[in-house]
Amino acid sequence: MNCILTASNSVYLAGLNPPRKACICLILSALFSLLPVVISPQSSDIYFDPISREQGLSQSIVSCILQDNKGLMYFGTEDGLNVYDGYGFSVLRNAPNDTNSLSYNDITALYEDRDKIIWVGTFNAGLNRYDPSSLGFRRFSFNPLDSNSISNNNVNAICEDSQSRLWIATDNGLCMLEKGALPEKPCRFTRFYACPENSNSISNNRILSLILDRSGNLWAGSESGVDRLTIHGSHISFSHVYSGAKTPASRRVRTIFEDSREDLWIGTEDGLIRLRSSGIKSNAPGFTFYRNDPANKKSLGSNFITAISEDEQGVIWIGTNGGGVDLFDKKNGEFRHFRHDRYDPASLSYNEIRSLYRNRSGIMWVGTYGSGISKVSRSGGQFYHFYYKPEDSNSLSHAIVWSIYEDKDSVLWIGTHNGLDRLDRKSGIYTHYRNKRNDTECISSNIIRVVTDAGKGKLWIGTHGGGVNLFDKKTGKCTVLRHEPGNPNSLAFNEIRSIFRDRAGTVWIGTYGHGLDAYEPSSQRFRHYKNEIGNRESLSNDFVRVIFEDRKGNLWIGTEGGGIDRFDRRTGKFKCFMNNPANMNSLSSNHIFTIYEDKEGFLWLGTWGGGLNKFDPVQEKFQRFNESDGLKSNSIYGILEDNFGNLWMSTNAGLSKFNPGSKTFTNYTIKDGLQDNEFNGGAYFKSRNGELFFGGINGFNSFYPEKIKSNLHLPPVIITSFRKLNKEVKFGCPVAMIREVELSYQDYVFSFEFAGLDYMAPEKNKYAYKMGGFDKSWTFVDASKRFAYYTNLSPGRYTFMVKASNSDGIWNEQGAMLGIIITPPFYRTWWFMALAAFLLFVFAYLFYKWRLKNNAMKTELKAAHEAQMSIMPRSDPHLLGLDVSGICIPASEVGGDFFDYFKYNDRENILGILIGDVSGKAMKAAMTAVLSSGMMMPDIVASEEIKTVFTRVNKALYVKTDKRQFVAACIMLIDVKNNTVSYVNAGNVNPLVRSDGRVCCLEASNPRFPLGLICGVQYEETIVEFNRGDVLLLMTDGLIEAQSKSKELYGIERLKDILSKPEITDQSASEIKDRIVWEVNSFCADGSPHDDMTIIVVKRL
Repeated sequence: MNCILTASNSVYLAGLNPPRKACICLILSALFSLLPVVISPQSSDIYFDPISREQGLSQSIVSCILQDNKGLMYFGTEDGLNVYDGYGFSVLRNAPNDTNSLSYNDITALYEDRDKIIWVGTFNAGLNRYDPSSLGFRRFSFNPLDSNSISNNNVNAICEDSQSRLWIATDNGLCMLEKGALPEKPCRFTRFYACPENSNSISNNRILSLILDRSGNLWAGSESGVDRLTIHGSHISFSHVYSGAKTPASRRVRTIFEDSREDLWIGTEDGLIRLRSSGIKSNAPGFTFYRNDPANKKSLGSNFITAISEDEQGVIWIGTNGGGVDLFDKKNGEFRHFRHDRYDPASLSYNEIRSLYRNRSGIMWVGTYGSGISKVSRSGGQFYHFYYKPEDSNSLSHAIVWSIYEDKDSVLWIGTHNGLDRLDRKSGIYTHYRNKRNDTECISSNIIRVVTDAGKGKLWIGTHGGGVNLFDKKTGKCTVLRHEPGNPNSLAFNEIRSIFRDRAGTVWIGTYGHGLDAYEPSSQRFRHYKNEIGNRESLSNDFVRVIFEDRKGNLWIGTEGGGIDRFDRRTGKFKCFMNNPANMNSLSSNHIFTIYEDKEGFLWLGTWGGGLNKFDPVQEKFQRFNESDGLKSNSIYGILEDNFGNLWMSTNAGLSKFNPGSKTFTNYTIKDGLQDNEFNGGAYFKSRNGELFFGGINGFNSFYPEKIKSNLHLPPVIITSFRKLNKEVKFGCPVAMIREVELSYQDYVFSFEFAGLDYMAPEKNKYAYKMGGFDKSWTFVDASKRFAYYTNLSPGRYTFMVKASNSDGIWNEQGAMLGIIITPPFYRTWWFMALAAFLLFVFAYLFYKWRLKNNAMKTELKAAHEAQMSIMPRSDPHLLGLDVSGICIPASEVGGDFFDYFKYNDRENILGILIGDVSGKAMKAAMTAVLSSGMMMPDIVASEEIKTVFTRVNKALYVKTDKRQFVAACIMLIDVKNNTVSYVNAGNVNPLVRSDGRVCCLEASNPRFPLGLICGVQYEETIVEFNRGDVLLLMTDGLIEAQSKSKELYGIERLKDILSKPEITDQSASEIKDRIVWEVNSFCADGSPHDDMTIIVVKRL
């Protein structure tokens, strides 16, 4: 949010030298981190990321969750089995006429066995065996006439013992399945029923939960408590361990979980039970009971337990029926409660929990009854979120936070859009201070822009419209300093954006529109500094955003629109530093929102729209960092340095952490637990113990940087889809299981889709792909472009390779691969070669007749050559401000290259250029070139949008020409008046541009398919700047594919080297063109290229 900066980042321990200061900061950080801090009821360090029907989940009730051996996530719902790769769902459902489909869509249990088979339990439709390699299901259902069938069709839980036997909990008994007999039909289920006369039988036939512990014991939870099944070879015995307490509900065991200490946790409908491993091993189990105590907020939140799991820190997660999720800390015996909060989008999505599952990367997945899935990527020690809750007075006064300050008593003072808030972090209690009518000692405005220390138990408060307040923390009363018309010794203006108290005790006040004020508390007088037109030594701009004092005592004033000023308090003069478009070492933007000085004395400036600037006060030069370097947003609101030298920046799109040593950025978004992606200027503060605070439009975050854990999980990589001629190919098994794909040479367009299975923040994952045998380097893409397209690969063997990184840039270099075989046309097969040898004699006989036709063919080629040359321009165009020179050099008598110049809509200041290359050679290529040029030129000259020309011509060529005949072309409009180049590229070589001594390719945002290749392509127009001194090079592929004697391609890099030469700036377009032609001819083996070569050089004068 476009706002202010406060002085809340004042330097503590200012009098110490940097090494001693850093040492003390680290000591203080360690000491203060040991102090107890009570988290406010309206704050959370856990971010629940909802995944629902909006993201493709088939249904909102998630009863069970599983991650398979490949890393895919499975979710059992009442409408099918959902398979998730982090980006989308595929749903497996019952097909009424397909017995190899799922038996029923209501899924109740999931389990993957050692053979990588997934077992699916259903409601009232039995058990399913799903083999991912064949994508088929095999069904097992209850048959009253078959005693070897499963005992009941309601399956509640599944597990596997050490002998690979499958155990199935049903509504009517426990079943065991010997999987070794599965290939033979019918298979045999062994049933175990409750028998009152047999104390060694299971205690109840309705079995609700089932697990196998690390000692090999099977534990079954039923409506009558818990049974332990001891398995010794083929001998199985039952012992009743727990039979409930006072109520029937306490006997209904909904879930059983074994934690990392081998303790058992038993969830009933009337409380939680802990069975310690020591008691289990000694056969003298002792139970610890946990139940809800209304008088104890740290007791169990709800007695109806539905699911239990454990996170990587050893914290027990408890899912309840209506009470949300509880986290139990085994160290202090306390429960933390997490429930749905309609005011907090990062809260649990629903309070009725049906399943909990921690996957291999440590993510906790929460399945709800009615709101899909809540994903918890980072379970603790990350970003605490303090937010506004309208119906709760013990929360922030408003969602918008403008300023944050922590005093020496660790009390937080928060300036909001609805008053000043005091938060006692030890008790978690908020106190609110608001403006009251007719009360002259209350705060003067409810919009609090600045909160900073005033000393002697007081705070300076800057407001919007209410001037400056000197606030007494003890009494809550204010002394108000306002603008008084006609009084030059009063405040200049009542809208305040910054307050800073310097080392001498002077209070500097930045107003929004009336300059800078200096207030002397001893005399209670103001001095005013404003911009004076024509006086370059006055304040550069009256909109003051930030005030900062460096270690040398210089005062720096950041303005909105006037850059940054250095104020000499001795002379009263200002020196201004502003953006100079012609100087890359100048300030990148004149809008300064934040200033920070590092230990080396460099100033770091956060700008609005210009990114981060590093300023050297000695050399008076700026170094710029922006989005292209990895910064999350070019609009920076606040900068803080952590105890390790990293800079943390609040921006308009999240938080960015910058390492000045490596010059790398790490970015965090709302998905990581931030209050929102949009922060506010002025709302940032670093406490004495190293805790950082950043505020925005939805409250504020606090965190300790050293506790922000990196994601070290290597993402498994799979290929999720393969398309041929834009149609998905079905293999009968997942593409990830295919080793090799054979294609015909006629399958000239094919593509891959892939996914890295790291679910922490899949939208941040990065990818790189390469076609071995074709691509020379990796192509890097982000998560929104998880596709790779290839066209017209030559027959042969290739290997497609793809790798992925997780959200923190950790790469799985092994990745995934898929072999590609492209079979040749018949004339390149062995049998055709043999036939060709046989027919050689016949061809020799026919040679004489061919000679007779040769003269006629030459005549025809000559006519085609003349036709091709007729569409070439006779001379280079002359346009004020441009120097243009072009040439087409055919490699044979007739080629497929063409180019032309034109006026666009009779505009004198616009030069149009058309360049193209038809696939193939000779008469057919020449005629296609003439046809293409003739179809395009009339429309280009008259059309308002050049992209529509390519769209129309593409369709026409697709219909009228051979499917193997296509045209790579580029239309370009050079607007001298507006210094722009507009272009549409359809498969032609990317043009090169030299600007400010740097050479780069002009990439196109539109589809790169050549004309006539694929019907229905919609092309898009790209616009870039083209300023004085810039040089533009257009070419066809004959230029970069010219070969040396060793078959080395000339390549694009050699062209870049030519254009980057300093002397290019002094050469004409014709001289540059001639130099390129000479260089390429010298490079080629026989002095001439093997393909047509078209070159157009445009120089901006």
